[in-house]
Formats: sequence, C-alpha cells, structure tokens
Amino acid sequence: MKPLRKAATRRASRHRRKEQKLRKGSVSRRAKKGNNKNAASRSKAVRKKTAFPLLQESPFYRIGWSAGREDAALHTIESGPLQKITLNRYWVKRVEALNLAGEPWSRYINAARGYVQGFMSARKKPSRKWLLLPTYRSVAVIVNLGSERKHIGGILKLLNRLPIDEVFIIVNGSSNPNIRALRSLSRSVIICYPQTVGQEISRAAVSKMAKSELLLVLDGDHPLEEEQLIRMIHEMDNGLDPDKGENRLADRDVTTVYH
Repeated sequence: MKPLRKAATRRASRHRRKEQKLRKGSVSRRAKKGNNKNAASRSKAVRKKTAFPLLQESPFYRIGWSAGREDAALHTIESGPLQKITLNRYWVKRVEALNLAGEPWSRYINAARGYVQGFMSARKKPSRKWLLLPTYRSVAVIVNLGSERKHIGGILKLLNRLPIDEVFIIVNGSSNPNIRALRSLSRSVIICYPQTVGQEISRAAVSKMAKSELLLVLDGDHPLEEEQLIRMIHEMDNGLDPDKGENRLADRDVTTVYH
C-alpha cells in the first residue's frame, strides 16, 4: 500500500505544479496583453498630441510649416545670436514666392510662426517663438520711453523675438533711470535725457551709432501689436515712413549713453 500512496502523492504534486504553472502563464498573458494595449493607447495619444495641433492651425500656418521643413533639408542655421537673422534670409525668399507680405497681416504672422516651428522640428531643435520679418535689410529700432512705462516690458519682449540688429532705448525726462531693469529685458543701448525730447532728436542721436539700413521709431508709452510692428517694417522696406516724417536725420548732441 505504501508504494501506491507514494505514487499517488507524486501524481497529485505534479498536477498541482502543472495547475500553478498554467495559472501563472494565464496571468502573464493577460498582463502582457494589457501592457500592449496600454502601449498602443500611449502611442496613439502621442501621435494625436503631435498631429492634432497642426490640424488646429490655420492653412497659412500649415503652408509655413511645410516650407520650413523643406528649407531645413537644404539649409542650417549657426548657433548663437545670429540664428534668427540667418533663418530670416531663407524666410524672405518664401515670402516673395508665396506673396505673403500685405493685408491681412494675420496670414503672414501665422505663416511665419509655422515656418519657424516646421524648420526647428525638422532640424530636431527646440521650438522657438521667433517672429521673422519680411525684409532682407538690417533693422534698428528706437524706443522712446517717457513717464508711462507699463508697456515697455511687452514691447521689449516682442522685439526680442524678432531678428532685429540693433535696439536703442531713449529715456526721456529722467536723470536716474532704472538701467538694471531695462537691461534685464533687452540687450540694448540706453540713451538718457534729463528733459523730454521729440522723435527728431531721438533719431538724430541714434543716427550717430546705428549701422542698420532701416531705422524705426516706436513710442514706448503705448502697447504694440505683432501685426502693427510687421506692417511698419514692411512699409519702411518699401520706401514709406510710418511716422510720415523725414528719413534724413539731423546731427544732435546726446547727453548720456549706456552700452
């Protein structure tokens, strides 16, 4: 009887081990199936996340996106502060080919945004909020700053996004301006007058230092929109003065200049 009991015990043990193995295999298959399902849903979410925003954008954004990716296959941009200026040269060719410069300027803004993002994504570079210009010419901007200074931060942040060659800040009516605060917002040349001066004196002061081909004067006491700024630069590039003033600058003396 003992050998029979031993044999029966061995068979029961083998049966239990087999059942445990089958249960583990079933659990493993279910877990694997669940992981595959989760991975597929994650992959689908990633694809949706990358593709859906492009579908949400305007047709001109998508036009700019495609043009940017095409140019990224042909060109590269150097690292450093000249990246925006270099990319702007490629962009202006697209503006001419696609006839994007002109009213309504919203289509130009959307196409320029799409171009930058398309170029950067194709080159595997971080996205940028640059706003490119519709001109090959170098641009200098003068910002006249008076007593009302709540808009200067937004203006300088907007200028930082553009391929501007030179920025000058004219501080009017202040002998002790907050240079550190202005310097933290922009790498610009700051010119200070104890008395309030007009645009002609501002232009005359900057004419001695600016090397750019186009010179735009802005009022730092009022807000500035993207479309307004692009339109003004386009008008200057085509021989028009947005301020309806003379382009020739008179020579004037400057009191204090901070580089």
